[in-house]
Amino acid sequence: MILGNTLANEISMDKYLGRLRNISHEETHLLIGIELINNASKSTINSVINEYNCEENKELTINPINDIRSLSKAGELRIIFNEELSRIEERFVFNKHTIINNKNKNLKYNVGDYLLLSITQKPSLRAFVELIDRSGWSIQKYINIDNQYLFLLKKLEKKK
Repeated sequence: MILGNTLANEISMDKYLGRLRNISHEETHLLIGIELINNASKSTINSVINEYNCEENKELTINPINDIRSLSKAGELRIIFNEELSRIEERFVFNKHTIINNKNKNLKYNVGDYLLLSITQKPSLRAFVELIDRSGWSIQKYINIDNQYLFLLKKLEKKK
């Protein structure tokens, strides 16, 4: 089982599912819960971004940045929807020139540079179905409740 949108946090969901398929026994079934965006309207995207704009999420995402003293006041957390990659990105965006000394190397950041802190994939249903096919699984059943999908997959036999 991969529930709670966990799979969407992988950078390459198809590679992850492919590796999982390769270590699974024959007749393996997999249950996946994932949020998909089928209509990338502004209101849909804003609604999804607002889910990430809670204090608990900000604390989880920004605390590692605040632990680096020189970064805590050098920028801000921004949550965006990257339309090209169809994913939510949480970024620490620099609002001033910043130099960080890391193991005797100076890391220089300019205004507008950013650190990518986290991603959550938000593919369309069509893109996700194609991804499942590429990774060696077949969809047995799925349900959709307000863009929250639950998929039951079955491992495909290797092609000879």
